[in-house]
Amino acid sequence: MSGLNYKTKIQLAHGLAAGGAIVTGLAAARIAQASAPGENLGLILPLLLIVAGLGCVSTLPWWRSIDDVQRQGHLVSWFWGSMAGAWVLIMAFVAVFGRTSDLARGAGALYVAQGVGFCCAYLIWRWRGRDSGE
Repeated sequence: MSGLNYKTKIQLAHGLAAGGAIVTGLAAARIAQASAPGENLGLILPLLLIVAGLGCVSTLPWWRSIDDVQRQGHLVSWFWGSMAGAWVLIMAFVAVFGRTSDLARGAGALYVAQGVGFCCAYLIWRWRGRDSGE
């Protein structure tokens, strides 16, 4: 990609990220259909996690191709947008289906998992010394 102009590099990186997301979703669906839910968990879950990791890796060229201002915009938008969206969804599920419904509990569990993921990523960021002068 070294001989390409900036716009073309960005378009290729966007295409790779979008294509990676689509392929990740299709592959995960095929793997999940390989057995009944809860069966072969020792095989299915690791495969799904590997596929999800490869989907994340497919976005790295795009992430590396944008500048710091664009990155900051995506980070802020993702944090505030996903947090607000999650709260709206949880409250809607509680209002419509009740607080003990499977949907409300599942949405709550997902929100907790997001919080744990955030804390892990933040701690790694801090331990790498990125808090002073980044």
